[in-house]
Amino acid sequence: MLVAILIACTPTDEKDTGEPPPLALDDTGGCSSVPPVVDSFTIGNGGLITGDSGEQPSVLLAIQFHDDDMDADYINLSYWWDETVDGTVDTSGAPAMESGAFKFDQDGEPCRVSGGTFEQRIGVTGNPFTANTRYDFAVTVTDHGGLTSDPAFATGVTPKEDGSDGDAR
Repeated sequence: MLVAILIACTPTDEKDTGEPPPLALDDTGGCSSVPPVVDSFTIGNGGLITGDSGEQPSVLLAIQFHDDDMDADYINLSYWWDETVDGTVDTSGAPAMESGAFKFDQDGEPCRVSGGTFEQRIGVTGNPFTANTRYDFAVTVTDHGGLTSDPAFATGVTPKEDGSDGDAR
């Protein structure tokens, strides 16, 4: 079972109605003309989290992005990963996981959100990950207008079963 927990996002004054609309809506205010760009993507130890199967180690995926046309009021992140550590991941198929539409809105007005930071923890136990194993990861960001960034790639090691930092090579 895949356990994912959203842990932090900026801007810090986002308003969340709890019912995000689907992406690619017609009310983007006319600002949807360029896709977002992933500025940084890192993988780290997300610490211990509590899931359906109890406490487990997690991997932290941290993404910084910007969107020059400022329609990042709603975003969706798509993730892929594999154990073939060669600096790339095949993103041609369906993603292994998606964040779902997430409201990244400061004041409810279109064309006002230029990007931010998104962090997500994914539990290791009982998921497609093995503890203390090196993986390549890929992420894309899709904005409110439905435009998707080029994939960004990162390599990281899942934590050990006790939650301490992995050291696999």
